[in-house]
Amino acid sequence: MPEFKVQIRRIDDSPSPFSLRFEVTDGRGTFVLPQRAGHLTAPACTEDVVEGLSAEALTGVRFLVIDAQQQERVEHRLGPFTEAELKRVPGDSWADLLICKMRDGSHLVYHPAPKTPRSRRSVPWKPSDTRKKLPQIPDIESLTEALERERRRSAILTQRIEELERLLEDLGGTVVPFEVDTR
Repeated sequence: MPEFKVQIRRIDDSPSPFSLRFEVTDGRGTFVLPQRAGHLTAPACTEDVVEGLSAEALTGVRFLVIDAQQQERVEHRLGPFTEAELKRVPGDSWADLLICKMRDGSHLVYHPAPKTPRSRRSVPWKPSDTRKKLPQIPDIESLTEALERERRRSAILTQRIEELERLLEDLGGTVVPFEVDTR
């Protein structure tokens, strides 16, 4: 299959601001343009430029690529384009259209690069200051003491619960044993 490149450009102060161009190697190509009565197709060639397309006309354009050796034809539809994408088509340079496979065939679409906010732009890497004070990590002795304190509190609470259960049974009530998770 021949290699090709299809590009788009926008001229701001025109009612039909879009232009398309293509270049094909090892084959030929042509734009099939929508008209009021059918389609307009120019003879296939290795490069061409079409100017003065509206946004509506742009989505009706098809690009045909013809293989020079096998005479095989492949059709690519333009779009779909969102209004935001079309507003971001550059006016000072040509932007590449990308091939996108969809359920209804192959499409050529424009995906503008996302705008990067100034605060999120990359900055050159700088080594960090290793002399900064690290956060305090508790020593093992204080952690061991805290663990022992919690174990003593847990044992005292377990004894108190058992004592309350015995008192409740002495009063004639029934008690479902309460187990403290000591893991």
